[in-house]
Amino acid sequence: MGGLRHRLQPHRRRPVHARGADPGTHIDLRSPCSSIVLRGGVVYETGDGRIGYADSTRRQGASLGTPVTIDASVIAARSGSATARRDDIVNQVILTWSGGTAIYNATDSIAEYGFTTREYTSILDDADDADDLAERLAQLQAFPQADLDGPFLVRLNNTTDNLTDQLLQLEVNDYISVTNIPTSVLPAGTFYGFVEGLYIEVTDVAANVEVFASDERFSIYNTRWADVPAALTWGNTNATLQWQNA
Repeated sequence: MGGLRHRLQPHRRRPVHARGADPGTHIDLRSPCSSIVLRGGVVYETGDGRIGYADSTRRQGASLGTPVTIDASVIAARSGSATARRDDIVNQVILTWSGGTAIYNATDSIAEYGFTTREYTSILDDADDADDLAERLAQLQAFPQADLDGPFLVRLNNTTDNLTDQLLQLEVNDYISVTNIPTSVLPAGTFYGFVEGLYIEVTDVAANVEVFASDERFSIYNTRWADVPAALTWGNTNATLQWQNA
């Protein structure tokens, strides 16, 4: 027998968005920012063959837990690389929403690199939401950043039994970290992200897991102090509110 191969394709994800008044509106996904960034979500096939759904809210909750940790030493050397590309810079975002257009300029990036513009079409219906999203898209892409590109190939004969079990149980949207990355490859030394797809291969002579993952910054939209009303007091906060539901 040639062995078992099991693939959960990262490209099988489908963006899901609320239907707007104009059913023809869409979001352009030709940038490094995923549909999760654009406040949509993804539908995917779970490990048991069912249909799963996740958006930034779910991933925000997952990030509060403990990630599956993979030490860089068990990842095949040529399966992951970090690149910072000038072509990835976007410092002027023109976002079309139902009521018009929101424009955001990342002025510090423009001063250094000149204008690099990208247009997006959204299904948003609120001007403030459109302004916030345009700002976030620009800030995420304003400067070249070293993105750790996968997939990460882990040869299971090099791992502990515990890590092997964890890797074989991974599903799309699971939270992972890759630690002890040389700072010459990734300055932070640690990668945090979410599983977008898996390729598991078991043959007569080897067992491998390839993990396709996206950086967490493209999925999590953290609340900033500037977004919190100045008049908000503890007395106006639900007494039963929990951090993961905030």
